[in-house]
Amino acid sequence: MEELLHPLLRVPFEKANKSFRLFHKQLTRDVAAVQRQITTMRQEQPAAQHAAVAETIARLEAIADEIRRVQMQSKTFLAEQQREVEACVSRVQFAATSTSHSDEEAPKQKQSKRAQHEARLVADYLLCRGYVDSSRLVQEKKGVGFLVDHEMHVEHQSILTDLHAHNLCTAIAWCAENGSRLRRMQSRLEFQLRLQEFIELVRSDKKLEAIQYAQAHLTPLTMQHEDEETRKSMMDSIQEAMATLAFKSPDQCGVESYSRLFSGERWLMLKDLFRTTFFEVYGIHNPPSLCVALYAGLSTLNTRTCRRTREARAAALKRPAQSGATEGNEEVEVRDKKDAKQFDDGTAPRRGKKIRLVPDNDKDEEDDGEGRDRRRTKRKHSKKRSKLDSSDSTVDAFDDSTMVPLCPTCSEVGGRLCEALPFAHHPHSRLVCRVTQAVMNEHNRPLVLPNGFVYSQQAVDQLTTEAPGSQGSIHCPETRDVFAVSDLKPVYIL
Repeated sequence: MEELLHPLLRVPFEKANKSFRLFHKQLTRDVAAVQRQITTMRQEQPAAQHAAVAETIARLEAIADEIRRVQMQSKTFLAEQQREVEACVSRVQFAATSTSHSDEEAPKQKQSKRAQHEARLVADYLLCRGYVDSSRLVQEKKGVGFLVDHEMHVEHQSILTDLHAHNLCTAIAWCAENGSRLRRMQSRLEFQLRLQEFIELVRSDKKLEAIQYAQAHLTPLTMQHEDEETRKSMMDSIQEAMATLAFKSPDQCGVESYSRLFSGERWLMLKDLFRTTFFEVYGIHNPPSLCVALYAGLSTLNTRTCRRTREARAAALKRPAQSGATEGNEEVEVRDKKDAKQFDDGTAPRRGKKIRLVPDNDKDEEDDGEGRDRRRTKRKHSKKRSKLDSSDSTVDAFDDSTMVPLCPTCSEVGGRLCEALPFAHHPHSRLVCRVTQAVMNEHNRPLVLPNGFVYSQQAVDQLTTEAPGSQGSIHCPETRDVFAVSDLKPVYIL
């Protein structure tokens, strides 16, 4: 939680610090200008008998107007700093309440804080991905506007839009405002932007202006870096760019290094570099905080079994349905097609993973009449179950609240997020009953029905008790098959 709250507190602090630095520079500059005017007027003041009273009064009025302008500008800066300080205070209070855990706290209050925190993560994620309007809707609906830096991300997206349009002015201006921070970070963003400006001058055949621009900006930026290797690398880049002045069309000269400077890929590189630098200046997570929270949670659930499940599902979805399948595989095909249909729209299926143990003697039943009757009964129940799933039936056995949720790392969306995550350390398997959602262990042992579905002892007792007029029998919630309690067999976890 502390890691997720770090950008929440860092951003308003950095904004307040930036506002104070700009205000200090501007105020120092304005006060120095007023002092120079007063000193100049004093030095140029003639003797009293020869003084031009009207001219002196006009100059004093000009100085007074300048002082009043500085005063008004100072009030504007102070109001802005006050807003940033208030934002820091409100966020510190939110962070304090979010990290505090009290037993006396009401459940509704805990749920409200959790929902507010989740809404902030979603709104922040949308802003980082450029969905400004969608993020504003989330902020207004959930009331988390004071926890989201909307204006800062709007500025970020505006500069990215200008870079996409091959406009460097706003990005260079942003570097000038944050020059001290960029110098401490030893960032090369401004150098790359200035180098691109030089390249555009060469592209426009303004070679003299390009040389003057390089002398005024590129060389001084190189000297600002303390690292010798960085300075050498930047000087090599300048020399490589200056060599393009010798060609009429550097982008068509045939030299790969020069053509690369004039390619469109440099603009994509500048956008990525600016995004990374912007987030680093303000301490924003990259990837966003929502992804950090998801990765932290998914890494605790990601196992090798989950990966095998994802690979098996992907293979099943790619494998075309075989028209010549046998009757014994019809039930499996119906389920595969249904799962594929549910995954085609990008959503996870409604049901959780099914723990099913298939007996080895199912193949031996194919040739006898009893096996054919059982398969016919299974197909009948499978069709009935498909109809119930597609309808709005409110049968208790199909209520989502009684189902064990699908493992997020086994789902299609969660699987993509888990591709680069390490496996969690789970030396022992844990089975969860899909009816009671309780862990199955030696105190709540797992039991398997003849049709292969596994439930806990508590679930079996519950299903046996709830079924009316079913003394000594149990209804399988999945297939509606009826079995005697004596047919249940224990399952052992190895």
